[in-house]
Amino acid sequence: AGMYNMPPGPMHWDQSAPRDPVFYRWHKFIDNLFEEHRFTLDSHSVKELDFPGIELEQLNVKLEPEDYHKKRVDKPLDTKNHFYTYREKKEYEVFNTNNDQEAINVRNATLDHIPYSFNMKVKNKNRGDAWYASGSSWFPKLTNP
Repeated sequence: AGMYNMPPGPMHWDQSAPRDPVFYRWHKFIDNLFEEHRFTLDSHSVKELDFPGIELEQLNVKLEPEDYHKKRVDKPLDTKNHFYTYREKKEYEVFNTNNDQEAINVRNATLDHIPYSFNMKVKNKNRGDAWYASGSSWFPKLTNP
C-alpha cells in the first residue's frame, strides 16, 4: 500500500502517468510556480560569472560504452571527445491502473546516451588558492536538421 494505506494511482509510474487526466495540468501548475519564482530573482552579474586569472586549458571527454551501448549505435564509436545519443524502444507492464487484476503493456521510445567522463585542466594565474565552480551544457550536432 502507498500513502494513506491506499495503493498508488496511475501518477505513480512514469509509464502510465501521462494517461492520468490531471498529469498535464499538474505539471503546468508546477512550471508556472517555478516561473513566478524565477521572475523574482535578480540576473547574474558579470562579477558572479567571471573568474579572473582562471583559465580552462584543456577539456577531454571519454566515452565509457559497454557492449549494450555499442549495439545501439549504427556507426563505429569514436570514444575520444564525442558524445552519442540514441533512441531505445522499451516495453513495460503496468499494474494497478483501472483494473487491479489486469496488466497493461506500454511501449515507448526514450532518448538515452552512452556514459562518459570528462577531465578538465584548469590554470590558476592568481597568487594563492582560488575558488572555481564549473557548469556545463552539451548540445547535439545535428546531422539531419
